[in-house]
Amino acid sequence: MFGGRAGGGTGGRGRLALRLLGIAATGFGIWGLFQLSWSTRITACGFDANGAYAEVRVSSLLGAQEVWVDFSLDGTQYTYAGAYDVRGTTVLRAPFPEKRGPLHVSGRTVYVDPKQHDKLVTRKFAEASRSRILTEVVPDSSHNLTCGFDHTDPD
Repeated sequence: MFGGRAGGGTGGRGRLALRLLGIAATGFGIWGLFQLSWSTRITACGFDANGAYAEVRVSSLLGAQEVWVDFSLDGTQYTYAGAYDVRGTTVLRAPFPEKRGPLHVSGRTVYVDPKQHDKLVTRKFAEASRSRILTEVVPDSSHNLTCGFDHTDPD
């Protein structure tokens, strides 16, 4: 009288639902495997006695990764730093902002000798060796440093 099948007539819809569920589970599994096999993130960003730093963690089953980080102060990028063979956790370093750069930064002036592996030197030494010394500013606490991945190749 009602024209139904034995079992309620839901066999076709049930198989379709199981197939869709299987496809969704497979897709989610592949996405999860990709997330576990390759992940790059910045775990810390700030200034220390040597300038700006970004601690980067790379998890990859594919081997070492190339990583570049932009350093921005108050929303304006002032430099970038990178490394080519990053595995695990590494720290990328950048100098303090330049005193005479495009970005006005209030803070304490420091003098850096790039020929001595970026060693800080005294003002007296800097004045005597003016041609090779970089003048940088240690920003005061009112400035906001941010670090973000640079997805463009700087070469």
